Amino acid sequence: MKKIVLYCLACVFIFTSCSSKEERIIFKDELVISYSEDINFAELIETIDGEAFDPSLVQDNVLELENGDTLICNMENINVSLGTYRIIYKLGKFNKAIEVTIVDDIAPVINVESEYIVEVENTYFNLSNLITVTDNYDRNLDIHFNGSYDLETVGDYDIEMFAVDSSGNETRENTVVRVVEKEVIEIEIEVPSTQQNRPGTGTGTGNNGTGNGNGNGAGTGTGSGSQGTTPPPVNNYVPQDRTFLFSDYGDFDTTLAVCTAYINEAFANGYVGRGEAQVLQDANGVYIGYRAVFS
Repeated sequence: MKKIVLYCLACVFIFTSCSSKEERIIFKDELVISYSEDINFAELIETIDGEAFDPSLVQDNVLELENGDTLICNMENINVSLGTYRIIYKLGKFNKAIEVTIVDDIAPVINVESEYIVEVENTYFNLSNLITVTDNYDRNLDIHFNGSYDLETVGDYDIEMFAVDSSGNETRENTVVRVVEKEVIEIEIEVPSTQQNRPGTGTGTGNNGTGNGNGNGAGTGTGSGSQGTTPPPVNNYVPQDRTFLFSDYGDFDTTLAVCTAYINEAFANGYVGRGEAQVLQDANGVYIGYRAVFS
C-alpha cells in the first residue's frame, strides 16, 4: 500500500511539473500573422509565466527576459512567404513547436497627390507616370484608372484609381487633374530717367575769337555755345534669378505672391530692367512653382 501511495505522489509531481512547463508560454487563440519582411512571431504570444507580454520588445525574434531566460522564436524554413510554417518557441528549458499561418491581409498603398495642375496643350503630362503603388508582399502592381482628362480643354477632371494585390486586398484613391490656361506673369516697372541738364562743356564763337564755355557755353569771347550734358549714372546691381516652389509655400496663389514680392524688392533696391514671374513645370509638364527671372 505504501508503494502505491508513493507511486501516485510521483505521478502527481511529474504531471504538475509538465503542466507548469507547458504553461510558461500561452499563445493567442488564432495562430495567424500578417506578412512583412521582418515578421515578429512573438506577436502570437499572449502571456509568459502568467504575465501579459509585449511583443514589441522582441528584436529579430529574440528577447532576454529579466529572470535571465532567453525567448527565441525559430522558423524551420527561413524563406518566409505566405502559407503555414512550423515555429519553435524556446524559453529556458521550455520549448514548443506550433503551426503558424502567414497571410497577406494588408492592402496596397497608392502614392498620389490630391490634385495635379497642368497647362493646356501640354503634351508631356502623363498621370500614370506620376503615381506609384507599394505593397507589403507583391511587387510591380498595376494601377487601374476610372475617368479621363483632356489636355486640350481647360477644366477639372476627377480621376479614381485602384490597385489589387494577389491576395485580393484592394485600395482606391482619388485625384483631380486641373488643366489651366497657359500663363506667364510679367512684372515691369518704368524707371524714370535720371538724366538732367548739368554744367557741361560748350564751345562758343565770339567776335574776339574762340574760347571754351561752361554750362551755357559762355566763353572768353562774345558768342553762344551749345549746352553740355552729363550721362546718367550707371547702376550695375543685378538680382539673382530665384525659384519658388508650391511645395515650399503651400499653394498656387501664395507662391506667386512671394515670387512677386521678391521681384518688387529687387526694383526697390535699385535694379533697372525687367522682372518676370515665370511658371515652372517639371519633366512631366506639371506645374511646380514660379521662377523670378531678371533681364
